[in-house]
Amino acid sequence: MEFVKSEIHNFGGDNKKITVFGHSYGGHIVSTLQFSTKINADFSLFQQTVSMSTVLYFDTLEFQIEKTERFAKTANCSAPTDSKLSKNQQETFMMECLQELEGMELLRIQRELEDAGFPLYDGLVVREPLIQEVPISQLFDNPKKTPSMVGCTIAELDRYMAYHDIAKTMGYENYKECDEKYRKDKENKKFEFGVHADETLSILAQTKLRVDKLLNENIPVSCEFRNS
Repeated sequence: MEFVKSEIHNFGGDNKKITVFGHSYGGHIVSTLQFSTKINADFSLFQQTVSMSTVLYFDTLEFQIEKTERFAKTANCSAPTDSKLSKNQQETFMMECLQELEGMELLRIQRELEDAGFPLYDGLVVREPLIQEVPISQLFDNPKKTPSMVGCTIAELDRYMAYHDIAKTMGYENYKECDEKYRKDKENKKFEFGVHADETLSILAQTKLRVDKLLNENIPVSCEFRNS
């Protein structure tokens, strides 16, 4: 972003009118930038945002480490169990081993693990210095006053009917109870949107939440919802 700020004039742009745009996971990053109190506090990096088809969700650092260690083990890149290497040396061993593998082999291992039902290799970690370490329910409380455009459709990810914890992405403290109630209501067909994928509903619900937070701060928002 610093590079864009310094070079945008070479492409006919104005570094005081920068818009960051993201779709899907890119929208996740854009929304994170907008609600982070650690980035762009002086509005010098960007002045507007466009975030399409996105839902913010975060993993813990411990969960990401667990996934990495599982990946390394599958790739035969774990440090020998009988070694006397320090924790730092074990991690260096693992990193250097993985760096020796071809890109297609890394993708093959990822697909193998995901097809076996292990967690996907995605998601951000709420961690400073890029973003304040707060629960997602508090993350939306301090949006930057940057005009925004957001959008989504009613069938965003209906092709992939995988499990997704909607209540957790909304920041509810009692998310387990909420998720249990949602599953039961969905099974009993008690609400109109029950035919849609969990992640589609997460996008719809959290988009509404983020838009409301922006409007509460009198931040200009253009929001579009397409029923198609």
